[in-house]
This record gives sequence, C-alpha cells and structure tokens, in this order.
Amino acid sequence: MVLMISSFILIALSTSVQASFEQIQSKIFFLEFEHFYQESQKLSTSSQGKLVLQISKQGISNGYAQLKIPKSVQLLEEEQIQFDKVGGNSSLSKIQFQTKEGRVTYQLYIGNGKFKKQQIKATILLEALLALGIFSIIASLLLHQISYSRRETLAILQKEEVLRVAQMALQTGQDQLQLNGIQVQVQRNKDQIRVFYQGEELIHVEKR
Repeated sequence: MVLMISSFILIALSTSVQASFEQIQSKIFFLEFEHFYQESQKLSTSSQGKLVLQISKQGISNGYAQLKIPKSVQLLEEEQIQFDKVGGNSSLSKIQFQTKEGRVTYQLYIGNGKFKKQQIKATILLEALLALGIFSIIASLLLHQISYSRRETLAILQKEEVLRVAQMALQTGQDQLQLNGIQVQVQRNKDQIRVFYQGEELIHVEKR
C-alpha cells in the first residue's frame, strides 16, 4: 500500500516536471513566432515585393523559412497573411493558439503590420483546486514517512527547479543565469537554441 502511494506521488511530481517543460517549450515558440513574423516583414521590405506568411497546423512558412509548431501548442484556425512591399498588411486577422495555460491571440493591425498580443489564462475549476489542496496535504504527510523515496523525490524537485531557472534565462535573454545555486547556460544561433546544466543538454529547440 505504501509502495503504491509512493509511486503515485512520484508519478504526480514527474507530471509536474513535464508540465513545466511544456510551458517552457510554448514560451520559446511564441518568442520564435514573433521573431519569424517580424523577419518576414523585413524580407518583404528588402525585396520590395509581396510576401505571404502561411500559418497552418503543419507549420508556419514565409516561402524562405519554416517554423514548426510544437505539440504543446495548438493552432485554432489557419491563416494567410500577405505583406506588401513596405511590410504592411491589409487585414485585421487574428492568429490564435491554445496551450494548457490558456489562449494566446495576436491581433494584427492594418497598414503597419504590427500586432497586439493577448493571453487569456485557462480557468481552473474549484474542484480541481480542492483536490490539489487535499493531495498536497496527503503528499506532505506521506513524504515524511517514506524515507526510501526521498532521494528520488528530491531529484525530481531539483529538475523542476532547474527548468524554472532555464525558463527565466530564456525569458530574460541571458546567456548564463545562476539562481539558488543552480547555473544554466544558453547557446543561441540562427538554427537552434540549446540550454545546458552541469554540462548536460537540458533543452534543444530547432529553428526551421
């Protein structure tokens, strides 16, 4: 019985780590998407011609490069944005994505090609909050009694903390960040973003 409860706690904590990783992956994608959008505008300006930004569930393409949509992000509706020779567009399109954290909307403006980003966080049901509170109390009591699972639990919590530091480094654009005794390094180039912790690759995102 104790082993079963211990396994359940470890699985739940592992799920939390996976959720943190998906959240980081989503944030990286939106940063890349905004950069991809702006680069497409620059391409249309430099070429002095029209350029079409095709946004579909298979990915995002401007005819020169492509950006893949990760599994943690869902495109709600396919769109086709046409930039003129000065980088502007002629529609009030909305580009909408859905993640576990909520819905992200990019509202485009006519003429200048700029956009406004809005994020609506997902509503958490009261029942889920109560269940989480009860689970946290039970987990706290059991973790004091199950000594042999302590090492595995601490390792999972450590990994989650490392992911949080990595997320902060990516959000702030730092190549190196040290926080609470955890230091991560970020390597960026035109093709990929890589995050390392203690010499081991933690996150690897390809730009296509």
